[in-house]
Amino acid sequence: MAQLTKGMFGMGDYRLDSRPARELFGFNSGHITKQDLVHNGGWYNKVGEWLGWGDLSPLNLKRVAEVLEEGEMFITLGERDRTGSGCEDATPTYLAENARFVVTKGVVHHVDRYGWFTGKETAETLSGNLTCSVLSPNALAKMLGIEAPAQA
Repeated sequence: MAQLTKGMFGMGDYRLDSRPARELFGFNSGHITKQDLVHNGGWYNKVGEWLGWGDLSPLNLKRVAEVLEEGEMFITLGERDRTGSGCEDATPTYLAENARFVVTKGVVHHVDRYGWFTGKETAETLSGNLTCSVLSPNALAKMLGIEAPAQA
């Protein structure tokens, strides 16, 4: 059974308590943190189902990597890249083109959309408190089982 399911962090209304997600991951939709790497971002699973939205810190991403099950992917988009009203599903191609971070079991990946880390295997966040594996949009597309995005 899939661990990351549609709307599991709350369906758009930050006041809705999604206790199982909060207990497992430590946050739910509408999450606010001062140490955000992702501000008001959208969260999706590997098939593009919308999971929730909000700020994510390095500690939040590390926690997801610690508890995520094998084969699952937690994909974040930036605030301006969220789909539709911000609470809608995305296609895997859209995720490959616009993802910021992808979390898999034990690993936080930074998606290098602009080629800043070409040739590097890891990158530190600006705050220096999270080292990420570097992933190109093409590599993400391959992980998602789709063709590489046109812009990649």
